[in-house]
Amino acid sequence: MKTKRTEPHEGSKAQSQRLAAELRREILAGERKAGAKLPTEAELSAQYGLSRPSVREAIAILRSQDLAESRRGSGSYVTAQPRLELRLALPTDSTETVVRMIELRRAVECEATRLAAIRRSTEKLDAMRAASEAVIHAEREGRDGVAEDMLFHRLIAEAADNPYLLQMHEACQSVLLQAMRSTRANERRDPALRDEVHREHRRILLAVSAAEGDWAAGAMAAHLAGAERRLRACAGSIASPASPPFQD
Repeated sequence: MKTKRTEPHEGSKAQSQRLAAELRREILAGERKAGAKLPTEAELSAQYGLSRPSVREAIAILRSQDLAESRRGSGSYVTAQPRLELRLALPTDSTETVVRMIELRRAVECEATRLAAIRRSTEKLDAMRAASEAVIHAEREGRDGVAEDMLFHRLIAEAADNPYLLQMHEACQSVLLQAMRSTRANERRDPALRDEVHREHRRILLAVSAAEGDWAAGAMAAHLAGAERRLRACAGSIASPASPPFQD
């Protein structure tokens, strides 16, 4: 096997990260199968021209990413179910950046809502209704309702019964929270916008309750289009961390 050498000016940490990235690529590409034993530290050290500590650190990185596991007295192995970690950058104070995130949500949440209409249980539907009502209740008490709104969307993703869709949904929601909290001020100034959100939620619930997948997906698409429209209406407030939250 041909030995791969690293650049001599690279530091130990950079070398470890480079090796971890290469092994990660091979694992995710299926070149190293699930359950297969990884080469020993000595073998990797010789193959890549790295010190043993650098190789050890690279394996530790793979373990932290759930791509490898160590077995006492046996070595390191590719995990049975390697996990691909999704990392999304936080939106900047640019309206267009947040709009791009809404576009991603549209791709994820419309399909999740379609599946939720088909697969949801009675208990999950009741929980969605309760979360939607909780948004209104929070507003009446003078609270922002953002947590309740996020729960409403999460319950829909859960009802889709697809863990991958749920994980994508969680990633989208977490990066959008900052923008949601900033732009909510616009809705507080205009009760008509709050009513618009509630009507959109009710249409989604009606479609999910009727088990109409395409209708439900369309209702979610309309809701997210409304979120984008409301976002653009208050574009100047996105960068203000002191502004009250936005509800989408």
